[in-house]
Amino acid sequence: MQRPSNPAVILARPLSSTARRLIAGVMLLLYVLLIFGGSSGPAPGAITSLGLPDYLLHAAEFAVLGFLCSRWLLHLTLKTGIRVLVLIPMALCALYGISDEIHQSFVPERDPAVADVLADVVGSFIGALTYRMALLSHLGRTVGEGLSRSGGRSRRG
Repeated sequence: MQRPSNPAVILARPLSSTARRLIAGVMLLLYVLLIFGGSSGPAPGAITSLGLPDYLLHAAEFAVLGFLCSRWLLHLTLKTGIRVLVLIPMALCALYGISDEIHQSFVPERDPAVADVLADVVGSFIGALTYRMALLSHLGRTVGEGLSRSGGRSRRG
């Protein structure tokens, strides 16, 4: 079989499961490093000048982390259950949130707070649940489209 020379054809090919796992893991790692870097110094003036409560910023930051963690676990385990895609990411993010607050206790002009960890947990739950809901919605459409093309019936009625 001849290999296509057109880069668009090469990029349009589906990624292997190994490549998907690697990409999801690298994205998660880069985001964790971004959070660590942000926690290593005083709070940036641009963020504090927004006037938003600190817990909202923590929840938003960890919603993204929960989303990415859930995505990584899907590609790692190929399971879509609520335990794998919501509860485990929430627990992992909670542990990371605790370690982040401990880390901040050593950073000048930063102080740890239990409320921040709680906001981290709520945010990671929202992010992981959002990922799972989007995934199931996508899978439902994909399965439904496959059934309608094959003449089968969908359970949705």
